[in-house]
Amino acid sequence: MKENVIGVIKGAQGKSKTSVTVKTCDLYFTTNRIICSVVGGSTLTSAMVGGAVGGVSAQLAYYAETMLSIEDKRAQNMGKEMGQLLEENKENYSIPIDQIDGEKSTYKTGFFSTLGMWAPLSINTLDGKKYFFNTVAKESGIAKKIIASTTSKIRIV
Repeated sequence: MKENVIGVIKGAQGKSKTSVTVKTCDLYFTTNRIICSVVGGSTLTSAMVGGAVGGVSAQLAYYAETMLSIEDKRAQNMGKEMGQLLEENKENYSIPIDQIDGEKSTYKTGFFSTLGMWAPLSINTLDGKKYFFNTVAKESGIAKKIIASTTSKIRIV
């Protein structure tokens, strides 16, 4: 069966399988799996480092540089097959839809869960693995549609 992309949640903040630091990734929701494609360093972290180094102007410069790098990576990924995305970067990984534990996986979009900034997506698998992403809260409407169109195993609360 051909794997079709249902939708992409861009700019999620999460950990790659090879890093302990947070990265910016695009989450590809397909008919078979969710793919975390790392597109760059954390935009949040880069802004904080810039602020610590040189105040607001450095904060904006660090953030802008990170975003340029992320957009370059997205352009390189355009049109690639999902298997190719996984093979080209050891930080990328997939979560099979049929392995998601529906009892423990949630996408929280309420104000007190997001505080207006980040909507947390928590995915647990049947084999005990845990994945956590922060998605941009202002884009939670489209994210909810993508998640609901892909699987009913992630509760939207």
